[in-house]
Amino acid sequence: MSVSMEEIKHVQEVIWRTLKFEDRREIEMIPYSGAYVKIEKDRTTVGGSTLSEYARAFTLCARSITEGKGDCEIVQRPAFQSCGAMLDVSRNGVMRVSAVKEYLNTMAALGMNLLMLYMEDTFTLENRPYFGHMRGRYTDGELREIDAYAASLGVEVVPCIQMLGHFEEYFKWHEADAIKDTGEVLLIGLKESYDFLEEILAVMRRCFRSSRIHIGMDEAEGVGLGRYLREHGYRNRFELLNEHLARVQELCSQYGFAPMMWSDMFFKFGSVKGEYYDPDGTVPAEVCGQIPEIGLVYWDYYQTDREAYTRMIKKHQNMGRPVVFAGGGWSWDGFLPNYRFAMECSVPALDACRECGVEHVISTMWGDDGTETNMMLTLPCLAIYSEYCYDTANASPDRIWEMSEFVTGMGRQVLEQMSVFQNGERGDVKAGKRFIWCDPLINLTEYHENLTEMKANFQKAYQFFSQCTSVRQELCEYASLLFRVAGQKCELLERLYPAYSAGDRSYLELAAEELLPGLQQDYEALHCAHKQQWLESNKAFGWEVLDSRYGAMQARLTYAAETILAYLNGEVKEIEELEEAPLFPEYRRNGFFRQLISASVIQ
Repeated sequence: MSVSMEEIKHVQEVIWRTLKFEDRREIEMIPYSGAYVKIEKDRTTVGGSTLSEYARAFTLCARSITEGKGDCEIVQRPAFQSCGAMLDVSRNGVMRVSAVKEYLNTMAALGMNLLMLYMEDTFTLENRPYFGHMRGRYTDGELREIDAYAASLGVEVVPCIQMLGHFEEYFKWHEADAIKDTGEVLLIGLKESYDFLEEILAVMRRCFRSSRIHIGMDEAEGVGLGRYLREHGYRNRFELLNEHLARVQELCSQYGFAPMMWSDMFFKFGSVKGEYYDPDGTVPAEVCGQIPEIGLVYWDYYQTDREAYTRMIKKHQNMGRPVVFAGGGWSWDGFLPNYRFAMECSVPALDACRECGVEHVISTMWGDDGTETNMMLTLPCLAIYSEYCYDTANASPDRIWEMSEFVTGMGRQVLEQMSVFQNGERGDVKAGKRFIWCDPLINLTEYHENLTEMKANFQKAYQFFSQCTSVRQELCEYASLLFRVAGQKCELLERLYPAYSAGDRSYLELAAEELLPGLQQDYEALHCAHKQQWLESNKAFGWEVLDSRYGAMQARLTYAAETILAYLNGEVKEIEELEEAPLFPEYRRNGFFRQLISASVIQ
C-alpha cells in the first residue's frame, strides 16, 4: 500500500504532538520496508512502507534526539502483520470519541496498526430503539469518525460484535423476546434472528472500512438449551454451532466481511469438563472439517508458561483456520490495571506466537463489573505488544517499560507500584478492589487476619504516589487515594471483628468516632477523583452504577459507626453482623461488587 507525503506529514504532526516533542530540523521521508531512522550531523531520515511504520519511526527518531544519542541508525521490522488492542466499550464505559482518538494516538506512536472496538449493544440500530437504550451507544457518525481518524494514522478498526451470546443487556427488553433462546443467547435457526444479525452487519459495513469483522461467539454455554430445546429437542451442539456459523458466514460475505470468532466454544464442547484450557480436550476432526471459513481467535490471559500457549496455539492451527492470539492487558480487576501480571502472561504468550508463526496479536482491555478501570490507564500495556512486534530481540521488561515511559509518561516504578493494588501472585486476586467495596461490618473477602504484609504494601504505595512527581498530578492523587482507602479498610476489617469478640471497647470507640468518619471523607475524595476521570474519558451513561456503589459505601460506613456507638451506649445488646464469624469463601469468587457488598439477594 502506497502512502502519500501528505499522509506521512499528518502522522508526523500527530506523533510529535502526542509525545510533546518539538524539533525544527528538516526530515527526509523515504520508502523503507520497516520502521527506519537515520540521524546524522546534518541530516535526519525516517522511512516506512505503511503509515504505522512511519509513525513508529517518528517515535524512534524523537526518542533518539531526546536522549541525545547523536548519530545513529535504527531498523525495526514488525514480526506480526497485525498488532494492536481491543477496547471493551460494552461494560458501561463507552469511551468518548475524543478519548478513542487519544488512545489511537498512543497506539500509532508505538507503531500498532489494529484496534478492535468490542460492542455488544453500544451502537445504534435504527429499527430497534431499545438496543443500547440509555447505554451511551455510538451513532453511525461517531463510529465513522473513529474509523476515519484511525485510518489517517495507519490503524485498522475492526468491529468486534456478538452474533450468538452476550446479548443479556439487549435481551432484558421485551423488544427482543422473539429472538431469545436464553437470557443471553440468540435463538438459532429462526429467520427473525438472522434478520437481526443482518441489521447489525449493515451498520458495521456503513461505518467501518475494514474487510475484517469479529463476530464474538464466546461463552455461549446455554446455546440450544433454552427455548430451542423446548421447541426442537436436544441437538448435538457442535452441529448446532456450525450450522449457525455457516449462516453467519454467508451473511458476512454478503456485506464484504471476512469473519473471525472467539474459539472457546469449540474447545468447551470438546472437553468432558467443559473447560476451554482442558489439556485433554479435543475438537473432533469431523467438526473441524465442518467449520466455515472463519478465523479463530485464541484468547488466554492467565498462563505464565510458554508451553501452555504453544500447546493451545497448535491445537488451534490443527483446526485448519487462520489463528489470531488475544492476550490480556489485565484492566478488569478494578480501578488500576495489573501491569505486572500482564507482563508475566504476555511475554511467554508472544514468544509462543512468534515460535508458532501466529501473524495477528491483540491485547484485550476488558471492563468487567462496570469498567471501574479507566481505559486510558491501560496504554502502558500496549508497549509489551509493540516492543515484541518491532524490537523482538531486545524486548526485555526494562526495554518495554522504558518505551512505555517515553510514550505514555508512565515508567516501570509507577507501573509496579500500581500493580501492588492487586497484591497477589495471581492476576485475578483483586485484593484492592475487595477492600474498596466490601462492607465494613460483613467481611466477605478472603482476608480476615495476618494482613500485616498487605497493609505495609498498600501503605508503601500510598506514600509513593503521595510524593510522586513523575506522572500527572491527578493520576497520583487518584492512586494515592485508592491505596489510602484500601489500606485503612484492610486494617479495619482485620481488627474490628476480633475487637468486638474480645470486648475491646477502646478500639470500637476509635473505629466509630475516628476511623469510620475518616474513611467517609477519603471515600468522598476518591469518588470525586474517579468521577472526573470517568467523565473525561467516557460518556455519562454507566457512571450512575459506580455513583451508586460509592453511595452505598457512604451509607454503610454511616450505619457501621452508628451501630457501634449504639452498642457502646447500651442502646443495643449486640452488633448482629459481628456476632457471626467471617468465613473463607468455599467457592471461587469473581470479586464483583454484588459479591463483596452482601451475601444476601441482590436483584
